[in-house]
Amino acid sequence: MQRGEGSVRHLGRTSMLWLNNRLKAPPVNGPWIGPEYLANVDRRRPDAVSVIDGVPVLTVDELPSLVQAVGYLKFHTEGLTYLRGQTHLYDSMLPSLFRGARPGNQRAAQIARLVATTSPWTCSHSGHKAGDCIERLSGAGHNEIRLLSGGVPRYAAEPLLQHYGVKTRWIDVVDNLWIALWFACHSFGGVEGYRHPVRRTLHDGGDPYVYVITVGLPGARKTVAPGLVRVPDRGRIVDLREAVPSFYLRPHAQHGLLVRPHDDDYFNLRLGALRIPLPDALDWLGSSLLLSPFALFPPPSVDVGYRRMIRASAHVPAREAVGQIDIYGPGY
Repeated sequence: MQRGEGSVRHLGRTSMLWLNNRLKAPPVNGPWIGPEYLANVDRRRPDAVSVIDGVPVLTVDELPSLVQAVGYLKFHTEGLTYLRGQTHLYDSMLPSLFRGARPGNQRAAQIARLVATTSPWTCSHSGHKAGDCIERLSGAGHNEIRLLSGGVPRYAAEPLLQHYGVKTRWIDVVDNLWIALWFACHSFGGVEGYRHPVRRTLHDGGDPYVYVITVGLPGARKTVAPGLVRVPDRGRIVDLREAVPSFYLRPHAQHGLLVRPHDDDYFNLRLGALRIPLPDALDWLGSSLLLSPFALFPPPSVDVGYRRMIRASAHVPAREAVGQIDIYGPGY
């Protein structure tokens, strides 16, 4: 039973109050869940809630409390809720394609053009929408060079490219707390498309906390195609583990899901911010091979889909606004 939810041992006034609270939408500050609601996670520690740069934040320094806080926010969001690990707290949730973009920019058209022109799609029915198209690519010919391989459906093309470094209209999320925590505990170094993950420490001089953000899409869901779910007026979710072949190893290793907010507006999401001291988060993660850079960013020697992308990207015209397929080296 979650702390602060009240007793449900008998069907009386207490349990009815609990049920009413269960059905109420949490108060929000814009897209962010409000501080008075975060305080319900553990009423013994009202000082654990603060507001940082306009964002209500719950600080958690015990592993069971972190698990409980995530469960509480999921349980009290009527709909789907995912997780996102961040090294810093931001007051917005912008897809990578729109960060630093001016109003009215052409970046959305550029990413759509990249998807449309780098693989041999054939679907052209009336009212065609690439984001809903279930056409799957056929296998490539022996000498055919293309960015995406056989078996990839068109609705998953843009989210898949996001996982390998291209800037898109989608936001990376996961449904696994430890993967979210791993990304919160690692930054990325590199130059000119070559990158590597770096395990953070307090000696780096950066933020002494890590952040796990709950990303909710309240409302009734509708499964449109394998791995594609739509929540009306909230957004779409693609689960790449269901949508694309497993020879694209990275999204399967990272429990890779992506969210695209309705109208590309993150205010259609419901966000909750949890803050964890960096030393605690590192201690909880430990040093398992399962949570190593090799496991979460498999090199092209074992990630077949990644290897094919790298080969093909040399023949794809550069589009500065949407980035490129990143090449990851060993991390630490």
